[in-house]
Amino acid sequence: MTEQYVDLLTLKRQPDTITNFSDQCTSLYLLHARLAVALERHERGTEALGKTAGQAWMEAAGYMKQLIETDKDAALKLGIDLVLLPKNHDPDIENIFGWMRSDGPVMLGNDALRKKFVGFLTSDPKGSEVNKRIHDFMNFPIAGKTEKEAFHTPECFLTIASLWLGIRLRENTEVPRIQALVDLALQKCHDPGIAGVVRYYEHEVDTKWIVDDLQSFLA
Repeated sequence: MTEQYVDLLTLKRQPDTITNFSDQCTSLYLLHARLAVALERHERGTEALGKTAGQAWMEAAGYMKQLIETDKDAALKLGIDLVLLPKNHDPDIENIFGWMRSDGPVMLGNDALRKKFVGFLTSDPKGSEVNKRIHDFMNFPIAGKTEKEAFHTPECFLTIASLWLGIRLRENTEVPRIQALVDLALQKCHDPGIAGVVRYYEHEVDTKWIVDDLQSFLA
C-alpha cells in the first residue's frame, strides 16, 4: 500500500483514474496532505495558491471525515497504514510521510472508529505492532522544544496526536496493552515540559481542537 501512496504523491498514478468513492477520498486526502506540506515548506509556486498550510490540512481532514462517514473499514485501514508508514529513502517523500503519520492517530481516535480500533488492537495480528508504534510515538522527546522547533519537527505533532489517542482510549482499559497506552498518555500530559509544547498548537486553526481536547489533562 505504501507504494500506491508514493505513486499518488508523485503523480505517477492519476487520481482521476480512481472510480471507487472510498479510494477517491483516500487519494484526495493524500493529495491535500501533499499540498499542505508544500505550503509548510513554502515551495516555489505555492504563494500563488492563496491559502495557508492550515487551510490545506483542514481540507485534507475533510476528506478523512468523508471516508470515515462512508466506509469505516477503509478509514480504519488508512489510519493503520499511516501509523505504520515506514521511513522512505527519498527525503522529499519522507518529509510528506513525516507529517501524514500524525493523521493516523487522529483517524483512529475518531468516535466513529474507536470501537473498531480497539477491536483491531486486541484481535488483529498487527495489533501489537501498531500498539508499539504508538507507544514509541508518545515517547519522542518533545519536552522543552521551542515553538519554532516544534512546528518544524513532524514528530512533535505526531507525539501530541498519539497522546490524544491514548487519552481517547481510557474507557477501554480492560485490555492491558491499551491500559499501558492510557497510563503513558496521562503521564506525559502531566509533564509541564510536554504540556507547554502542546499549548503551542492552540493558536493554529487546524490544531486548536486537539489542545482543547487535552486541556483538562495537561499540567
